[in-house]
Amino acid sequence: MKTFMGYERPDQTVGVRNYVAILPTVCCSNPVAEHIARNVPGSVALCHGHGCGRRPERQMHTDVIIGLGTNPNVFGTIVVSLGCEGINAADVAEAIRKTGRPVELLIIQEQGSKKTTELGIKLAERMVAEAQKMQRREFPVSKLMLGLECGGSDAMSGVTSNPAIGTLADWLVEQNGTTVLTETTEFIGTSSILGKRACNEEIKCQVEEVIKNAQANTYEVLGKNAARAISPGNMDGGMSTIQEKSLGCIRKGGTTQINEVVGYGEKPTKKGLVIMEGPGFDTESMTGMAAMGCQIIIFSTGRGNPIGFPIVPVIKVASNDNLYKRMQDDIDVNAGKLLGNYTFSDIQKELIDLLIRVADGAKTKAEQNDQGGMVCIYAYSRSL
Repeated sequence: MKTFMGYERPDQTVGVRNYVAILPTVCCSNPVAEHIARNVPGSVALCHGHGCGRRPERQMHTDVIIGLGTNPNVFGTIVVSLGCEGINAADVAEAIRKTGRPVELLIIQEQGSKKTTELGIKLAERMVAEAQKMQRREFPVSKLMLGLECGGSDAMSGVTSNPAIGTLADWLVEQNGTTVLTETTEFIGTSSILGKRACNEEIKCQVEEVIKNAQANTYEVLGKNAARAISPGNMDGGMSTIQEKSLGCIRKGGTTQINEVVGYGEKPTKKGLVIMEGPGFDTESMTGMAAMGCQIIIFSTGRGNPIGFPIVPVIKVASNDNLYKRMQDDIDVNAGKLLGNYTFSDIQKELIDLLIRVADGAKTKAEQNDQGGMVCIYAYSRSL
């Protein structure tokens, strides 16, 4: 079995990075969190636009924020609260503490933003120093959870990059690892395909339900234009309908059976291929996968997208040669080679090797370019 060098956490998960997270519980705390992280190398601010009001999805947002603070790539967390937000910061800090990670809670309204920032910098420096004492150890790849993402698709995405990622997903499942297929708006039109891959009748019903909900939401917003619920970039890339895109998108999940369906940001209880209910918007999808525990995300693109994620390395896979040549500084793997003499066996070996190297600490192009992206939380309630 393949292995990688990672950081063991008290809750038995294993990280491939070792960050200290500066985690605001409400958008009003973002400036303080950003200031702390700017002054402490090794820490990262997980800023977002939520946390207050009586929104129906408040519990989901709370769970996602806790999930980010307990992602395996996070050593410890400093929770930054304003003091009057809807999300209960003390509950967030306590949930993170229960995983055995170090956590501190700061409340801006108790001493003002300047003193909170100064204290936060001191606490973050101390926590980073503790994190740096950790040494990587060898673990089986079965400890990995890999998020599967695609964005800016073109006519070649379903022919090259998505099925290439599918070969990696199949390999990791064979190694008893976990893969996560999401963007359920991009499952529309594939119920008959994905339903057959469910491990039992209950999972089949759940798969069909999330696709039904995605389709209903799409028709509610777009009406008769729902069949063309794809971005202008997708159309420019040669795609015509959402079903055409969906048939390519689901190929990222490989060929193995679907073992579980979870809500947005919800941690799975099963290994193998898992479906997470979630949107097609890339940054929202990646946030959900990070919250559920993915240590690495692999992201196919036919149009080009440099975005990464603050605490999770993102591997970019181009669907065609022209894109790769234009954006070599942003793309890690060129699946366009499959249109020549390169085989799926060849690219599977390349992707496995890169996955292990990234898990061992090698930086992806998005990390090299300091394009960590953003935390963007889904704005709707779970339907599961």
